[in-house]
Amino acid sequence: MAATVDVLQKVFKRQATSFLLDHMDTKAVLKGTLHKVRNGVTRKCWCVLVGRYLIYHRNPSDKTPLGQIHLRDARIEDIDNSNDSDDEADVTKETKHAIAIWPPFQGPTYLMLPSQHEK
Repeated sequence: MAATVDVLQKVFKRQATSFLLDHMDTKAVLKGTLHKVRNGVTRKCWCVLVGRYLIYHRNPSDKTPLGQIHLRDARIEDIDNSNDSDDEADVTKETKHAIAIWPPFQGPTYLMLPSQHEK
């Protein structure tokens, strides 16, 4: 039964994404690998920004997306991860840059970016 549900979910995701991509006049604005954090779980994803949708896959060759986030009414926040500590050890640490996406009536999804420039 669980296998049937998984297959149906993949079919519906593929149909929804292909419908979305077929009916949009715009092409992908951005593509790249990001770390997506939701409910405390970090997942490395291949993300594509198309119109007002952020579509994410396991890797660039996947046809079935893991999911999508509709950005139309979402609140997007720049997360400041700067430390107020004066400890010199903090200078050598790699800083993480993050964006929080808050779709209406849902919890946030965080995107961890490799550099400030990517924001």
